Amino acid sequence: MAFSFKRETMRQLFQRLVFLLFIVAVASVLPPSALAAQQKVVLLTSVNTKGCSSCFGSSYYRTYVPKLEEQFRKQFEKTSYIIEILHDADQFQLWSVLHDPQNVAVFWLSHASWAGASEDNFGLLSTHRIIDAKGFDVTPVFEKIHPNLRFLAVIGCFSAEIMNQVGRVGIDPQHPAHSDHPLLRLFTFHDRVDAKKGLAQAIAASKKVLEIPEIRLGYTSQCPVTLGYRVRATRRFSVSGDPGKTPISLLPERPAARIMMDGQVVNAFPQASWTADTAYPVQVHEFILPKTEELLSDLRMDVGDNAEIQVDKARVSRLDVGQLELSLVASGEPEFKPWDLWRMTNGRPLGIFTHGFKPKGELLKTVDLSKYLVRGSEFRCDPMPSYE
Repeated sequence: MAFSFKRETMRQLFQRLVFLLFIVAVASVLPPSALAAQQKVVLLTSVNTKGCSSCFGSSYYRTYVPKLEEQFRKQFEKTSYIIEILHDADQFQLWSVLHDPQNVAVFWLSHASWAGASEDNFGLLSTHRIIDAKGFDVTPVFEKIHPNLRFLAVIGCFSAEIMNQVGRVGIDPQHPAHSDHPLLRLFTFHDRVDAKKGLAQAIAASKKVLEIPEIRLGYTSQCPVTLGYRVRATRRFSVSGDPGKTPISLLPERPAARIMMDGQVVNAFPQASWTADTAYPVQVHEFILPKTEELLSDLRMDVGDNAEIQVDKARVSRLDVGQLELSLVASGEPEFKPWDLWRMTNGRPLGIFTHGFKPKGELLKTVDLSKYLVRGSEFRCDPMPSYE
């Protein structure tokens, strides 16, 4: 009996070993995404419901955003995709998500307004634009997206007409797509839309894309490499009043901002807040500025138009877009600052929501800009797991 027991045990051990070797062999040929999910589906909401606190059915509005999150999670929690959700998202978060190589599908949900429609119910805007929860126009951020993105839903009233105004986004009712990225499916709305219904429709449309094996199991898109300049952008803020005595709520608003060239967003900054450890907040970003036909193009720092703040003069006076310094940097070369800030005669920067910068023509004649040229990508280029 003892011998029979040992022989049976050895047989079981051998069978288990064979099974483990089989699992290892199968795993070695499976795509990486089948072993550990890498791709993300992202929902960004930026809907201001605070004004509805005294409305009829206020309890409904208090749970509005959590219900949108629940709706999104329920649809994707059983898939292999990583779920990421950001509420009260601003243009920096939107820009970051649209440039993240791990994101396969992005859903942006916010208020929007189109000049061709009748006066919108929220009374927010009189022109076509997509706004975040604080009223800042984020429309230009959609013009450039990462090549890996395969589905983009812009959920908001008349988003189709608004996105049609964005430079290189073409709207085809049958196959809407970003013309620079023909594999991207763009989902928008031609009329007013309820947030929950719109999100449900967008999710249903996304499944036609996200269930394609080549997308579900992982893929790699070619990451564009271009000739350009490496720019170091430093954004500084001042402190208003005595931080030890002045309530933070009265300090200047420091919204998220973007750096634009020829109507396109080339980089973005997060919003800044005063802290006890950082009396003078500083944000430093480096990025690739693609070379254009001109030696150097005009640039501008832009927080986006904001109709609500424009009406409230007190809020405009508290708005602090920051002071921007722009430099070219290259290995072995001194840091070079070739842009001048447009100023009024009293020295103050032009513009409330934007600051413009022009190349210093005379100074550029004395510098060999070819020493600052680099080959790089304006995108983060960590590839998706390859389906092949």
